[in-house]
Amino acid sequence: MSDRATQKADNADKRAAHLAQMKKKKRGGVPGNRNARRERAVLGPHLKDREQVVKLTGFSYPYLLEAMKEGRFPRARRWGNRNVWLSAEVEQWMASLPLSPLTNVNADPAEKETA
Repeated sequence: MSDRATQKADNADKRAAHLAQMKKKKRGGVPGNRNARRERAVLGPHLKDREQVVKLTGFSYPYLLEAMKEGRFPRARRWGNRNVWLSAEVEQWMASLPLSPLTNVNADPAEKETA
């Protein structure tokens, strides 16, 4: 085999090894790899993590932090190295929000028909 053919075969092997390594990184990497995507622990149905609370409430996390400091939102609890909220407390907070006023609603249905 010529030097050129050997070089092409080596380059193909290097490419294949590189692609295999990239696939491994996409799947979460090898243990101990700092750049590997961390597997998220599955929370029970009674706990909500930060992303879930932000999505559920529609408020940004900095707003929720300020509200927790002021006592206007339930405080988070530590679970390992993460903040979690009890679902019941978040739902209770949401239920305690003031009702929206009804506007453009007439009390008398007869007036609605004549309008």
